Amino acid sequence: MTVAPFLGRKPAGFAALSVVCSFFDTLSNCLPVVNRGIVPSYGWYMKIAAQIGLVLLLCGCSAPGGSYTPAENALDAGREFIAARQKGDFKKAAFYAGHDAENGTRLSLMEKAYLAESPEEKKRDADGSWLLDQVTDIQGGGATIQYHFSYDKTPRTITAIRQQGLWVVDLTANQTDRRDP
Repeated sequence: MTVAPFLGRKPAGFAALSVVCSFFDTLSNCLPVVNRGIVPSYGWYMKIAAQIGLVLLLCGCSAPGGSYTPAENALDAGREFIAARQKGDFKKAAFYAGHDAENGTRLSLMEKAYLAESPEEKKRDADGSWLLDQVTDIQGGGATIQYHFSYDKTPRTITAIRQQGLWVVDLTANQTDRRDP
């Protein structure tokens, strides 16, 4: 991942943090302040405490893995998994993959294969798109999703099922992708 696209831009939430900090700055200037020599004023302590509290709150609310929305159906699970894997976001791919040991092992092998790819292949994957060919419902729930990438017309297949109340991609089923074990 390159840093270049982020140069010159402020991080997400910076504007909100700036507004809140200016609010506390204004509030601290309105409070009665007793400043006796070298001891900082009460308003200064309040401003610092509020800013630290706000930063901790913002950091706590953006915990990795907790920001992914569970898939509403088999197609959503497949779509999110394919997109995450294509961009090399294996934390997100793991969220949408089956949550058992075999799926974890296969996902780990996929990640190793992805990491072994050249930078050109990774860029091609991230910049390319995937196209849906066919969705076939599976008896008992779930779907088989056939797709291909814009840069490669090779047909690929994944299976999405409902597991422990969540729609996930079953990596133990008939996977046909160049990164599959």
